[in-house]
Amino acid sequence: MLCLTCHAAAAHGPYREGPGSTGRALLQVVHPTGARYARCESCEAAFFDRDELVALEGRLRHPGVGGRKPLDPRELLARAYASAHRPEGSGEETVPRSCPACDGALIPREWGIGSLVFVDTCFECRGVWLDPGELEALERLFRAGR
Repeated sequence: MLCLTCHAAAAHGPYREGPGSTGRALLQVVHPTGARYARCESCEAAFFDRDELVALEGRLRHPGVGGRKPLDPRELLARAYASAHRPEGSGEETVPRSCPACDGALIPREWGIGSLVFVDTCFECRGVWLDPGELEALERLFRAGR
């Protein structure tokens, strides 16, 4: 698998490596909770099998148990309010990307209701692409949901 973030930067950036640029290879790593995923050592983007990311969520929300705990409704309302009141044009332009595992289309979606963490999900293989910083944002979200 190749890093979608490094590949996009190489293909469109001022220091691109040329038309044959393929991006950086992803390394297979194990999260401290035991979840297995692929991570780019350069930009720290990550690719998870959906089941591994759900397992990571369960382990961080409930250490030693593994289930999902719903968020406090007041927190969900506050997040939805903040999302609705963002200025227009504050979101980044997205370029359609293909899944690094199966080449299916990656579709941006919010991970959980009111999380405000948007990930790219493949509907073919159910893989989840996390841009740099999104894994850490999800870890904070999962730990806060304890």
